[in-house]
Amino acid sequence: MQDMKEFCLFNSELLTGRTSILMHVGTNDLCPKYVFDAFMDFKLGKTSIRQNFDISVYITESVFVEKYNQLLITLMSINPSAKILISAIVQRPYDFQTSCNLVLNLNRELNKFTKLYKSCKYVFTWKPFLDKSRVPKMHFFSTWDHLHLNKSGSIVLRGFFQKLITIVHIKLISRNLLSIKAFSICI
Repeated sequence: MQDMKEFCLFNSELLTGRTSILMHVGTNDLCPKYVFDAFMDFKLGKTSIRQNFDISVYITESVFVEKYNQLLITLMSINPSAKILISAIVQRPYDFQTSCNLVLNLNRELNKFTKLYKSCKYVFTWKPFLDKSRVPKMHFFSTWDHLHLNKSGSIVLRGFFQKLITIVHIKLISRNLLSIKAFSICI
């Protein structure tokens, strides 16, 4: 998540003037980069040392909320008028057994947390990827690492985001039209 904050700071011109910003923190972003790199080295056969990639070992709810808060404050300082959409963390098959409760709690915290800011909205991104029992649907994930979405999962996520952004823009446009009407009536 530190990388995302740095990205925002270094690319502030990309974020300025946008009516909405969609922020999706992937599950891999919840642990230090060196852990992910070591895991990938193991999967690629570059090392025989298996790195523990269980996110529940690397992050607590309080640290998560603090880092998200810093990230949101950074985004809001760059573009105070933007609607910020906070995408839920998607469960993944790789460490589902050990991280299920943590990810559920983090999403619950995200949902509560975004209600503190008028310009933020929590998005239930996980819904298309979990079955009714809230277990990851395997056909959306890579069979190679069980961490990443496969092509069909990526298509579903992209479609979900496109639909979401369209809805937000329609609401913003209709809200702006209403305020224009209200302004013209007052004159």
